[in-house]
Amino acid sequence: MGVYGKYILPKMVDFMCNIRPLAAQRQKVVPLAKGCVLEVGIGSGLNLPFYDPSKVELVWGLDPCERMCKMAVKRSVHVPFGIDFLDLPDDIIPLSYNYWGTAVPK
Repeated sequence: MGVYGKYILPKMVDFMCNIRPLAAQRQKVVPLAKGCVLEVGIGSGLNLPFYDPSKVELVWGLDPCERMCKMAVKRSVHVPFGIDFLDLPDDIIPLSYNYWGTAVPK
């Protein structure tokens, strides 16, 4: 990955995904999550502040871009619930689902 993909693009994606209309949508939708959440494409962690800690036990974060994950890790220190980052390809997610459709570790 070149300089653009490694350093510039992640910052641009973070900026563009944080514009007011998208942040407003995030503020409406993310608090509806409950239990253990698998966030595929966690990006820079912009959703993290919007999870309702009374409903969410744990968030698993997955993103193919290492730089975006590093940004999400920095944002994750401010959340009052558990968060685990999965550092692997999305086709090898080590989770299965129980009877109720809730993700659980394999």
